[in-house]
Amino acid sequence: MSVVVDGIVKNFTVSGPPAVHGASFSAPTGAITALLGPSGSGKTTLLRIIAGLEEPDAGAVRIHREDVTKVSPRERGIGFVFQGYALFAHMSVRENIAFGLSVKGQDRKEIAARVDELLALVQLSELGERMPAQLSGGQRQRVAFARALAPRPKVLLLDEPFGALDARVRVELRQWLRALVAQTQVTTLLVTHDQEEALELSDQIVLMQDGCVVQKGAPHELYDHPATPFVASFIGSTSLLRGHVQGGQASLGSTSVRAPEGTVDGAQVRVYVRPHEIKIARPSESATNATNARLPQVEMLTRVGGFVKIGLRLPNAELITVQLPCGEAEALDLRAGERVTVDFGAAKVFVDGAR
Repeated sequence: MSVVVDGIVKNFTVSGPPAVHGASFSAPTGAITALLGPSGSGKTTLLRIIAGLEEPDAGAVRIHREDVTKVSPRERGIGFVFQGYALFAHMSVRENIAFGLSVKGQDRKEIAARVDELLALVQLSELGERMPAQLSGGQRQRVAFARALAPRPKVLLLDEPFGALDARVRVELRQWLRALVAQTQVTTLLVTHDQEEALELSDQIVLMQDGCVVQKGAPHELYDHPATPFVASFIGSTSLLRGHVQGGQASLGSTSVRAPEGTVDGAQVRVYVRPHEIKIARPSESATNATNARLPQVEMLTRVGGFVKIGLRLPNAELITVQLPCGEAEALDLRAGERVTVDFGAAKVFVDGAR
């Protein structure tokens, strides 16, 4: 069941900017679409509009080509999972999962069979009689998923579902959720501010800023081809450098990168480069002392697991971070205070004034 969001606008105040402004995208059937963005970007408001918990001021929501903009939440066929589990503390795991089906008056044998099926699906078959307080955070969240899936929803909406869990459990549940969606083929929309979570989990990312959709596409498309400076700075860790254009190149002191085609000489640019994309090398033996003095200088080296982080001070006094695999760093055998050449070939360049 695909979900189409078409020109959604939502205002909560008369004079302030809209919480959501002209948002449009399509969430493919059986895939995970992540609504990603910083706090206040409108992603949760948009999710609530899709669920029917908020009514838009303009625009439409369609589920499987049916306009559901005015349809009640109960009739949309949507399952919702929140960050805080929202389990009934006085009910067992089985009773929590069965609750929605019991309210609808389904046959008790059918409910029991569905609960057994879901307990197996979320890998909690042995814990059906336990109370929520007897479960770990990750187990409680899986119960919340099972309860949302019990009525066989057309669409599953997830609002920061892993935000209350520790880092190790979050990673485990990401892998589990990918397998769950692949098995059930339920169309899933996930709200998150965690870019790593969105990059790892989703088939499509819808990136929001100030209530607007600024870019949408496969995770690798946003990572490799950011459309705006905001996208470049938000997706992946980056260093921001400033330079100017001369002869089609953005000059960054001792090095340069290709400027966007058609950029006029003298234009000021912002250059975004990721730590693992920066290439460094020792200067050639023929380089003069004067040349070396204009090269970046190593300020610090820090081992972090299988990588080495190298702090480089550029000639313009800016500090950037380079990340190298330990093997490459050991081969270079660098020390603090030494000079190196740098290559920013993979950098993303934007002319000043771009949003």
